[in-house]
Amino acid sequence: MKITIKRPENWPILQNNQKIPVIFPAFGILDAEKQKIENFLRNWQLETVFYQAKYPNDLEFLANGDQDRLEELQNAFNDKNSNIIFCGSGGYGSARIIPELLKSDIYLENKIFAGFSDITSLHLAFNNCLNIPTLHSPMLKQIAKGKISDHSIEFLYNILTDKEYELSYNIQPLNKLAKNIGNITLPKLLGGNLSLIQTSIGTDWQINKKGDYSLLIEEYDEKSYAIDRMLNHLKNADIFSNCRAIFIGDISKIDNQNYLIAILDDFVNKLNIPIFNIDNIGHKRDNLAIILGQDINILD
Repeated sequence: MKITIKRPENWPILQNNQKIPVIFPAFGILDAEKQKIENFLRNWQLETVFYQAKYPNDLEFLANGDQDRLEELQNAFNDKNSNIIFCGSGGYGSARIIPELLKSDIYLENKIFAGFSDITSLHLAFNNCLNIPTLHSPMLKQIAKGKISDHSIEFLYNILTDKEYELSYNIQPLNKLAKNIGNITLPKLLGGNLSLIQTSIGTDWQINKKGDYSLLIEEYDEKSYAIDRMLNHLKNADIFSNCRAIFIGDISKIDNQNYLIAILDDFVNKLNIPIFNIDNIGHKRDNLAIILGQDINILD
């Protein structure tokens, strides 16, 4: 089985010599890592644009203070010369700027916003609150440091350059409902990192805020009991009441794989929703970019 997702018709096509804002809504990176990003994008014949901070940073584990990270994101979206925006790294901190971001005027049409992990919070805000599709993709820091497979990089490049108009991903059914689903169109795919999906509960960008949806889940470097806690929290908070299908990507760097298998089996058996495994989306070397905020098709 597989799912397909169409590239939004209004998305720009990557061209040589474009200026590409590389932003850091969460953790920052070293200057040497920024140089690796510049070198990588130069190989794609692109020019890197980094934001210059203006204000003191009281929380040094973040790339910059909240005001700077907010302005960095606003500037990237409002720059008429840039229509593809890459996040350089994840970590923690993106959700801190969302309340002010949603109050501000930013130009989102005809822009591609790319990243994953902690960037899940921003994906949810753009997909849910502003109805803007986004790209769940590897971070430039990972790519530039050689931590992403050549196939995944090529897959991303083909999306950006419109060589791949309809994206396809292999899936495997995990319950009877999934096995019997047949060929069907499902509502827009939301989600990403499980921890950030959980922490959206009670916010304006909460995962199920705007009606029916399909859900993508991936996670990295969590204890197995924490995975169980998060999944049960979502269930107990009634997050799945208007979820029409769940796609479980890579859950990697887990302390006990046997526990994880038991936890996922328990989760699958307790939900009356079609649930699938989806290949190569998450924090591993193979990390395929996937479009969020778009309807998806299942092909048997």
